[in-house]
Amino acid sequence: EKFMGENFLIIIDPIDGTRNFVEGRREFCVAACLTKRVTDGIWPVVSVIAVPLDGVMYWCDDNKVYREDIVTGEIHEVQRGTPPQDMVSVSSKDRWWLAKNNYSLRCPWISSGSSVYDFLGSAIGRLSGSILGSQRLWDLVSPLAIAERLGLILRDLQTGEEIGTLTSNDLSPQFERRPWGLARRMVLAPKG
Repeated sequence: EKFMGENFLIIIDPIDGTRNFVEGRREFCVAACLTKRVTDGIWPVVSVIAVPLDGVMYWCDDNKVYREDIVTGEIHEVQRGTPPQDMVSVSSKDRWWLAKNNYSLRCPWISSGSSVYDFLGSAIGRLSGSILGSQRLWDLVSPLAIAERLGLILRDLQTGEEIGTLTSNDLSPQFERRPWGLARRMVLAPKG
């Protein structure tokens, strides 16, 4: 409750995709996000995500998203591209939950081992969308700020309701076993 009551918080994920990082795979990120207090919870304001082995950073201000080349410092505004095919990111735990609850995926899926990398892929148009629920809050907030600027929204998977606030109810009640874990399944996808 105290966490959700702060006016502003900086949430940092120093290495998302730790196993990928250790194994030398490119799908890992460094992410930071400033969140602000809204009606009954928090919402991301601005964020930065570095993809070190790709040599790029994505960041957003209040309105736009930018891609910066880490070596040259060149900055370009990002527009969401059209995915080359329908493909979503979904973790193995979320695939299990979908099957257990009689949901089926109608398109191919991937799981790179880095939630931030996959959610960023949905934001910029490398993927059609992402299903999330087994991740932690810090996996979601940085790419969510970027995704929102590029026209994506967060929806409750079961009700279809648009989510505009992350509340303490969205976090796992089993705080000792799963700190900051998401408690409901959501979809990050384009509006419509």
